[in-house]
Amino acid sequence: MRRLIMTLSLLCLAVGVMASPAGARPGQQVMFEAPNAFQDPATVVPKLESLGVTALRVNLRWNDVAPDNNSRDRPNVDLKDPASYNWSRYAPILDVAKEKGWKVLIALAGSAPRWGTEGARDHITRPRASDYQQFAEATAKRFGSGVAYWSIWNE
Repeated sequence: MRRLIMTLSLLCLAVGVMASPAGARPGQQVMFEAPNAFQDPATVVPKLESLGVTALRVNLRWNDVAPDNNSRDRPNVDLKDPASYNWSRYAPILDVAKEKGWKVLIALAGSAPRWGTEGARDHITRPRASDYQQFAEATAKRFGSGVAYWSIWNE
């Protein structure tokens, strides 16, 4: 019995030593997500490149870009028009990603502008689908040519 245990132990050790380490699959992407790190692409992009980043995930928050986001009243603008939104928080890094050829996943996230919710009590309760749809359309018009993947309402 002792000989059998010793033989099995040596066999397991040999198999473990001969096993090759796991390698990255061809085409594997290194995706980076850090919601507040995109403020200054001039400093962030070189760091991302040094890490081998080839893709970004950006949680683009509706409330961050919406016109008059704290108003109870829906603004009198075309909400399908990208010019109606303030993209300044997201455009710099997304434009650089497009220039670099990085794949981008945009998650169209909440919270909602106050006017984009039923009852306009807050920024979370019962977001209005029709307004969210117009936000999604405006986002696609502004960034769509540089986006590989889309996701909606992260968490």
